[in-house]
Amino acid sequence: MAGWCRGQSSPRRCAKRWYERWSERRTPDEWAALGAGTVAKKILIVAGRVAREGFGEAETRRRLGLTRAEWESGIASLETAGDILQVDAPRTCFISRESVTSLTRALELELNSFHKENPMKSGESRLTLRQRLHLSSDDVMSTVIREAIAAGRVVAAQDRLALKGR
Repeated sequence: MAGWCRGQSSPRRCAKRWYERWSERRTPDEWAALGAGTVAKKILIVAGRVAREGFGEAETRRRLGLTRAEWESGIASLETAGDILQVDAPRTCFISRESVTSLTRALELELNSFHKENPMKSGESRLTLRQRLHLSSDDVMSTVIREAIAAGRVVAAQDRLALKGR
């Protein structure tokens, strides 16, 4: 802590400055969830940290120190509220709704730029889009595509995707 105290007039000021710097790393929502918050809020914080990859049960339970019952109740309440989406069939990976929304916007922007550069092509391949969005999981990509198609902004033909009306 000596490095933080240089130039400070008192140890109290030094401690206050250190605390302010340390507390800047978390948002008020994160502080609330880590304090007396609910399990669902804690799970959402983890979901926000691993936005593009989704989050799994084992790792999240380990990070948060949750029992199986706490995990199940937290996931059930988040799914009911629509805050998270299931990524794979065995219910081992989830992604936050907020992450899916931002990835869907990014997908639409990528498709828009593709159509501007290649007006004669029918669409771009899923694999190329997945690489451009920096997604390592095909399950997360499938979830994003499913949400974009459900919103009516993207159409799929075989392994190619295009903006609706193109």
